[in-house]
Amino acid sequence: MRPLLATDLMLLAWSDAEGMLYSDHADKLDAAVAGALLLDSIDEGLVAVEGKRLRPVGGRSGEALLDRPLEVAERRGRPPTVDAAVKALAGVGLLRDAEALLLEVGALASERRKLLGVIPVSSRRLVERSRVHALREAVRDVLLADDVPSGADGRILRLAALAGPPRLVDVLVPRGRRSSARRLATRIAAADQALSTVVAAVNEALTVQVMPPAGPPGSD
Repeated sequence: MRPLLATDLMLLAWSDAEGMLYSDHADKLDAAVAGALLLDSIDEGLVAVEGKRLRPVGGRSGEALLDRPLEVAERRGRPPTVDAAVKALAGVGLLRDAEALLLEVGALASERRKLLGVIPVSSRRLVERSRVHALREAVRDVLLADDVPSGADGRILRLAALAGPPRLVDVLVPRGRRSSARRLATRIAAADQALSTVVAAVNEALTVQVMPPAGPPGSD
C-alpha cells in the first residue's frame, strides 16, 4: 500500500523525542488529517467533490482507513457537504486509527520509555527516520520559497497546503518565516479546486473547535 497523504501528514507532526504527536498540534491535527484522507480517497476514485458536496463514485478499496470517506459520503440519502464530511471524519478516532496504520506498515514502532526517568509509558518511535526527514525537508523547501514553486511535486504541495490550518508550519519553518509560509500555504491551496475546497473545510472545522460554547439566554 502506498503511503497516504493522511499518514504522511501524521509523520510530519510526529515528535520522535516525545514518541507521539507534537503536543502543541495534536488537538488541531485531526481535521487536517481528515482533509488529507479525503484527498487520498479522491485520488483513488472512491469519492469526488462536486461543488460543495462529497459524492460517492466508486466501490470499496478494501483498505479500512481509505474507505472511510466513502462510508461518510454514503451514510445519508443526500451527499454531505465537504465541511460536514471533514467534521465527521475528524470525530471518529481518526488519529488513533492513522497511528495504528503507521504501526501496521512499520513506519512507527512501539517502545517503552520512562517519563521523567521514573514512570514507564508507551511511546512510538519513527522507524523510517531518513524518509521522514526527507519529507520534512521537501515540504519546508516549498514553504520557504518566495512563490509557489513551478514543477514541484504535487504531493509535497498538498502536504504544504495542509500544514497551514493546524499550524504545522510552526514545526517545519523557522520563527521569522512562519507568517510568509502560512500565506504561501494558502496560495498553494487556492491553485487547486479540490484542495482549496478541502482546506477551507479543514479551516471551518478548526474554527468550530475553538469557538466557545453558547451560554444560556441573557448570560452575556
